[in-house]
Amino acid sequence: MDVKSIIAPIEEDLVVFENDFKAMFQSKVDIIDQIADHLIRTKGKRLRPALVLLAASTHGKPNGDAIRVAAIVELIHTATLVHDDVVDEAALRRGSPSLNSIWDNHVSVLMGDYLLSRALCLIVLLNSREMMQTISKCTERLSKGELLQATRGYDPDITEDEYYSIISEKTASLIASGCEVGAYLTSGSPGIAADFRRYGEYLGKAFQISDDLLDYV
Repeated sequence: MDVKSIIAPIEEDLVVFENDFKAMFQSKVDIIDQIADHLIRTKGKRLRPALVLLAASTHGKPNGDAIRVAAIVELIHTATLVHDDVVDEAALRRGSPSLNSIWDNHVSVLMGDYLLSRALCLIVLLNSREMMQTISKCTERLSKGELLQATRGYDPDITEDEYYSIISEKTASLIASGCEVGAYLTSGSPGIAADFRRYGEYLGKAFQISDDLLDYV
């Protein structure tokens, strides 16, 4: 089964997501609009928002909150990529110039912070303490994972447990949280949401392992 077949059930929802996601970048600050335009033009595969919407679609039609959660997850993911490029001094992202190579590190860090703040504003609109806690905890795990990566990720003596801890925090946590909240929005079942969280955790780890292997093959 190819990716197109997998996302077919949510194809229309992804179009709505894309339009809403673009609107969420709009501001009265010129530099934000310029950077947002660059980020949208160099977008990735939208894996994370697709997983949110797929999880939601298993128990009904994804609603406005599901679209909002998909946007929150993608905003957080984009913010981490912007910060990563500064830390790694990367000149390219997805084959195009990275933000820090077009502007500078100061602007890039601040833009990453702005994206995170936009995500936090959208979380409040969900009006659900449980979902707010899930996503807020996820951002904490992401930060811990990045710090672990910076201090241990490139050590040749890193243990297997340390490696799995890093990829769980910095990659799997966001995918797992997106799947959990997406499923909860339409099922209303904490048990079903927990099952989807476990699925997202395993998928996120597998995704990062396969990505890391590309550095060696």
